[in-house]
Amino acid sequence: MGDVMRNPKNRSRERGVDLVEAAFGLFIFLLLLLGIMDFGRAVYAYHFVSSAARQGSRWASVRGSTCKSLSGGCPASAANVQTYVQGLAPGGIDSTQITATTTWPRNPSNCPSGGASNAPLCDVKVVVSYNFSFILLPRKLIAGLPGTFSMNSTSDLIISQ
Repeated sequence: MGDVMRNPKNRSRERGVDLVEAAFGLFIFLLLLLGIMDFGRAVYAYHFVSSAARQGSRWASVRGSTCKSLSGGCPASAANVQTYVQGLAPGGIDSTQITATTTWPRNPSNCPSGGASNAPLCDVKVVVSYNFSFILLPRKLIAGLPGTFSMNSTSDLIISQ
C-alpha cells in the first residue's frame, strides 16, 4: 500500500485536483463575500427606512394646521411628507422606491374635537416603505429568494404647532 502512494505516476494524475479544489474554494469564498456585502446593504437600507420614518413624522409634527412658516410647507400634507422623505435618500438608496404614507389619526384623548385633523395635540403617523433588491447576490443561486424585499418602518408623534 505504501508503494502505491510513492509512485510518481500517481502524483502526476493528482496535479489537476489541486486546481479544481482551489477553484471551488475561491467560488465559495467570493459567494460568501458578496453575500456579506449585500446583507450589509440591506442593513444600511433598513437603517435609512427607520430614520426616514422618524424624520418624516418630526417634519410633519412641526407643520400642523396652526403652523406659520415663511419657508412654506405649512400645514404639512401627505404629498409634502412624501417629497421630504424621498429627498432624504442618501447614495445607494433608490428614491423612486421610497413610499411615505402619512395619516393624521384622531385620538380623542389628545385631539381637540371639531378642529382640523392635523391640529396641535393630534397625532401624525408616517409609514415609510422601501423596496430593496439584492444586486450582488445572484437570485438564481438561492431558490425561493424573492426579487425585492419590502422594508417598512412606522413613526407616531404628537403635532406641536
